[in-house]
Amino acid sequence: MKWETQTEEVQGLRISYAVAGDGPPLIMLHGAAASHVTWCDNIGPFSQRYTVYAPDLPNHGDSETPQGPPHEVFANHSFPLAFMDAMGIERASLIGNSGGGAIAARFATRYPERVDRLVLVDSGGLGRPVSWFLRIASLPLVGELLHLHTINSDRALIASIFHRPRPIDPEVARKLRQARNLWNTRMAVVKGIRAGMNLFGVKKEMLLLDQLEGLKVPLLIVWGEKDPVLPVSHALEASERLPDAVVHIMRDCGHWPHMENPEEFNRVAMDFLENPGSFHRAMRCQQVAT
Repeated sequence: MKWETQTEEVQGLRISYAVAGDGPPLIMLHGAAASHVTWCDNIGPFSQRYTVYAPDLPNHGDSETPQGPPHEVFANHSFPLAFMDAMGIERASLIGNSGGGAIAARFATRYPERVDRLVLVDSGGLGRPVSWFLRIASLPLVGELLHLHTINSDRALIASIFHRPRPIDPEVARKLRQARNLWNTRMAVVKGIRAGMNLFGVKKEMLLLDQLEGLKVPLLIVWGEKDPVLPVSHALEASERLPDAVVHIMRDCGHWPHMENPEEFNRVAMDFLENPGSFHRAMRCQQVAT
């Protein structure tokens, strides 16, 4: 992992973030129960062309915990705006995974003039079906019980992340375990699930496809074909609803395809960021066929 970690006050909280590179700004937003370390195989390659900022969201990683409902960071669009203003960034491209994708999407629909490109990776908000684990976790008390267990072994951690488990750097594994096991993070995840989901899946008011239909920002949607959390049907529905978007399905990948197959993800996402117009023409047939 080769990047610098800094802190900045954002919305009254001390926010920790990784920063690397020199070029147009690119912001990477992780999902729930994670931290910026989920981008460990992406920050370096992208920093060769961009100034990459990968913050730890409030209640996550080394960032401070806000007062009030911790789920708000995943339910609104305010964090990217506040972070960009704190960094002095007028416009940026955004990449968001899972809950971080939902944040990025909401932000882009409300402040399109601040967004150059948008990449959503197994993003929340694009469909109703979710895993039964998440549906059950939305029930009172049940969610707290399901999230009380601690992940101690690398094997258990890797099995929870990848469709096809593979070895990862011990320091990366340590930081991931630390991020997933923080008490405040666990409770934030439970409250976030409860705010956005019920036994039927994602609540209708949390869905984003209607807002994304009118978005003029170039959009790439990347999805792990074997995602057990948010099924690939979300991406396929998005391909029908959003004809101007490009959808790329990563085979044999789970909920974090950017970490499970970083070589493919980095190539596809960087090609899109560099030239979304030609990328759209080249990839649209592949997307529809998939």
